[in-house]
Amino acid sequence: MPLRKVKKGGMMFSFLDYTFNSIKGRCEYGCPYCYLRRWPLKKPRLDEKELKTDLGQDNFIFCGSSIDAWGDSIPSDWISKMLRHCSAYDNKYLFLSKNPNRYLEFLREKDNQGGLIPKDSTFGVTMESNLDHFPGPPSMDSRLNGICKTREFGYDIFLSIEPLMAFDLNDFITMITDIDPKLIAIGADSQRNGLPEPEPSEVALLIKMLSQKYKVVVKPNLRRLLP
Repeated sequence: MPLRKVKKGGMMFSFLDYTFNSIKGRCEYGCPYCYLRRWPLKKPRLDEKELKTDLGQDNFIFCGSSIDAWGDSIPSDWISKMLRHCSAYDNKYLFLSKNPNRYLEFLREKDNQGGLIPKDSTFGVTMESNLDHFPGPPSMDSRLNGICKTREFGYDIFLSIEPLMAFDLNDFITMITDIDPKLIAIGADSQRNGLPEPEPSEVALLIKMLSQKYKVVVKPNLRRLLP
């Protein structure tokens, strides 16, 4: 199956080239803002046809854009097959999850898996705030713990703050400093789901403080939350 090209200026991260989804279906977290909830998705599955996709070379590919492929309910062998397929192609890969503790299962076993993790991988975490605004996905403290442990393996770390929700500035900055990401992307709720959102002045200050130390990508959909 062909790779899906990322539409520049769309909802996806602008620095990516393609998305690759070998694990598909309904995400276990049920986040209230997820646009995929509009469709009656079936339970998660491994799409074996996707594992025949030619991933090319010199691309930056987001693996798992339609489901959290690292959820606890996802079988380990599905993730292993995804990683092995990626490792067969000379690309850069982005993995993103609200459950970064699951990364550790594969990072700790990489020496026994014959190059299971692609060499040029970036591991990311989504943290919409420092506060837990709704049940379902792992807590922010759990995400922080998992991504900090992931960083110890020497891979680049990516932080997605989307959709940005109401936060405590000092605590949020402290958490992000602990993560020490190479890149941060900040976006808003494109679907207008009535989420608790910060004041424009708070958003501007957050961006200003983070930009002093980190590379920050502000997504177009954040404009409505800026002064």
